[in-house]
Amino acid sequence: MKKLMAAIKKVGAGDFASRIDLKRESNDEFSVVLAKFNDMNEKVNTLIEENYKAKLREQEAEIMALNVQLNPHFLYNTLNIMNWLAIDRDQKELSKMLVSLSNMLHYTTQNHQETGDLHEELEWLRHYLFIMGERFKGKFRVMFEIDEALYRYRVPRLFLQPIIENSILHGFGAITEGGIIRISGQILSGERWFIVRDNGRGMPEHVARTLLEADSDHVGLKNVHKRIQFMYGKDYGLQVKSELSKGTEVIVRLPCSETAR
Repeated sequence: MKKLMAAIKKVGAGDFASRIDLKRESNDEFSVVLAKFNDMNEKVNTLIEENYKAKLREQEAEIMALNVQLNPHFLYNTLNIMNWLAIDRDQKELSKMLVSLSNMLHYTTQNHQETGDLHEELEWLRHYLFIMGERFKGKFRVMFEIDEALYRYRVPRLFLQPIIENSILHGFGAITEGGIIRISGQILSGERWFIVRDNGRGMPEHVARTLLEADSDHVGLKNVHKRIQFMYGKDYGLQVKSELSKGTEVIVRLPCSETAR
């Protein structure tokens, strides 16, 4: 009883690592009580450690979140300074590129949802195309043809950018001018179809069929395809068609069954 009272006082003072030394094996009532006390203390101590570690992880996550918030803030300020320097030096095209980049960063860092408004997605895409157009001056032009009915629905965020990037970097890799990208969207047979066509160098059909496979080097396309299937099911995603020396067509199929805005 004296050992038990002494151990209880230690626990009351916050020492949950306290244990009662059981010198002999016995099944009498006191020995059972002392053994249960030790078991209880061990479990309480384990729970405290787990809770402490969980709190540490929460604090680490909060610190990481603050860093993520600070980095875009730093980038916005830096881009703003660069923009004013460009304006002061009458570098209008550079100023437009900086504004486009700032708008792109704002959209991607402030919105963490899986889906986005189609109008905002296309606006982000136009900023991206402006920057790529300045980078590859005169190499390509882009045409949009989007059915108004599609603006009622939300779309996976940034789902068209990897497709268009492939057209610019791979499809038009060997040309200096004359590239055309057509981005269309329509509702067909109860589904939303977004189609990106280019007149680039294309590829054999058997190569096009491998672009979405697990061991493909086209990470962007695979990620978009997997993300769409995860969100909407295996019936949806990307389809790639191509013909050597004639161009590539990528179809993005999404359902119309989701709730419209």
